[in-house]
Amino acid sequence: ISAEHGIGVGDLLDAALAAVPRVGATEEKATEVRIALVGRPNVGKSSLLNRLLGRERAVVSAIPGTTRDAVDSALTRGGKRYLFVDTAGIRRVRLLKEHVDHVSVVQARHSLERGDVAILVLDAKDGLRDMDATIGGYVQEARRGVVIAVNKWDLGREAGLSEKKFTVAVRDHLKFLGHAPLVFLSAKSGKGIQPLFS
Repeated sequence: ISAEHGIGVGDLLDAALAAVPRVGATEEKATEVRIALVGRPNVGKSSLLNRLLGRERAVVSAIPGTTRDAVDSALTRGGKRYLFVDTAGIRRVRLLKEHVDHVSVVQARHSLERGDVAILVLDAKDGLRDMDATIGGYVQEARRGVVIAVNKWDLGREAGLSEKKFTVAVRDHLKFLGHAPLVFLSAKSGKGIQPLFS
């Protein structure tokens, strides 16, 4: 053989595996529901992931851009298996300062492609932004199921917001996602988390 040039390596592998019994390939069906958490930076995706898992899996910080890589986390709840993917916050191209920011956004969109369902996380405190609609458009382009999660609703209530008015605003801002269920929650306190699973 020549390891450097690869000469004879195939014959070597054939000889090494000759005594090993052959087993037919089995296809395992993915039994978990793959869920991508998407949204702008600092809307609470990592906090939501930590709350869903019941442990500190993702780093949470007020500094935008803390999450740069997609973080996969498995969870079994009520006999169902879920695989949550916490993605980097997606921001406008003109706001991407570093090459790594561009890579993070590409990875976030790729995570969306490999998910079954997306949870589009909005920020009740900061209100709706054009970027929320852009990210919702990415979800629609990927042809994935979607749930809209209005996070920081505890702060929204303190600011005098009502679910009814905010729902109207979301439906108006994200008309193309009119079919998506809307869940009001607080990742910090855990209120409203259970309806998210439904």
